[in-house]
Amino acid sequence: MKRVVATLACLLIAIGLSSMRAMGEGWHRESLPPDEQVLREQLESDTAFQTLLPLQRTVEESLEAGETAVLDVVAKNNAIRQTLFDTFVTRKGSARAKISYDGIEGGRFTDYIIIEDGRVTVVHDASGDRPVSGGIHSYEIDRIDIGYHQRNSKGVMQFQPVKSATPERGKPLTLRYQLPSGVEEFF
Repeated sequence: MKRVVATLACLLIAIGLSSMRAMGEGWHRESLPPDEQVLREQLESDTAFQTLLPLQRTVEESLEAGETAVLDVVAKNNAIRQTLFDTFVTRKGSARAKISYDGIEGGRFTDYIIIEDGRVTVVHDASGDRPVSGGIHSYEIDRIDIGYHQRNSKGVMQFQPVKSATPERGKPLTLRYQLPSGVEEFF
């Protein structure tokens, strides 16, 4: 009886390892379709993009930890977002920015925003997270707003439009836009 149980246990382990190996083979990154690859290469080589730096934690948490450099990062990011918004509002000139960040499962994402003469294009590059999230998606956006994305008293994230031309020091601005599907996104 012990031999039968031991044999079955070995068989189950072998099947499990074989299945895991087969699953792993399915998780290899697929190459991007040619049109997405061309778009990605164009975006990556475009030196006109200003780079936003992602915050690793909230401004308050950073300041409590003695990391005062976060204020410089917020000021730089706010200036870039303000330029994007001003370019959209005036409908003159062009501005470009990008931000890269890691997803929950470690895949790399980059969001691009391009504003030219009031026309807004947002590109979401999730090709670093293939095959989970997919490739590169581009959207034409009708409107953007600028404000703060913060938790209200109930702990729910909400967008609060900026009421003055000068943002509060140390308070990160964000751009809000709506995808053609109706989903609200932030940059």
